[in-house]
Amino acid sequence: MQNNFKYILLDWDGCLADTLGVWMNAYFTIYKEYGKDVSPTEILKHSWGNVELGPKEIGISDSNACWRKIIAKVKEDVMKVPLHNYAKELLINLHEGQFKIAIVTSSERGLIQPALAHHDLNKYIDFLITEEEVSHPKPDPEMLNKAIDHLNGERSQSMIVGDTGKDIIAGHNAGIKSALILHEGNKKYYDFDKIKLSNPDFTFSDLKNLYQFLLSS
Repeated sequence: MQNNFKYILLDWDGCLADTLGVWMNAYFTIYKEYGKDVSPTEILKHSWGNVELGPKEIGISDSNACWRKIIAKVKEDVMKVPLHNYAKELLINLHEGQFKIAIVTSSERGLIQPALAHHDLNKYIDFLITEEEVSHPKPDPEMLNKAIDHLNGERSQSMIVGDTGKDIIAGHNAGIKSALILHEGNKKYYDFDKIKLSNPDFTFSDLKNLYQFLLSS
């Protein structure tokens, strides 16, 4: 069966970039400064993807100041964060194959741009949109809709690629197809069975398999 995808929207954290360990280390380090010796399970439950509210949920009253320290710690490490296997090759090959590529990320622009520059990825990306630039984050479709509109894309030819249920549900809400990437290394952070309940249209174990699938477009 031939596919017809031409507009590929990619998540950054945990999907293209192996940033999950960077974030976990930042939470550990800063929470300890506040006297909170929390487990990975507690971080995943209360803080993961919870932005400023995460610190408050584990008992840190000045959550805004804590969050700023977490971001500062992430900034120290994230510029040279490793990419997941085949991430750069994926972007190069999609670009050369005349696909249009957008990064749709919950990261701040100030965090992702240094990493994109470090890995020399900007030349392969047509559009970048971050959570700061929308009123409603994923799983709301606003970010995806803005990316598709910027690319002058057709929803029937668009796909969101991510590693979490929020990415997949955002795709459903935007009326486009979705692909879930289940990197083996992400198992320590995510419950894959739970993520699959978001009902992705396609599921891949790595980015190379995703590209091989898109080759049939």
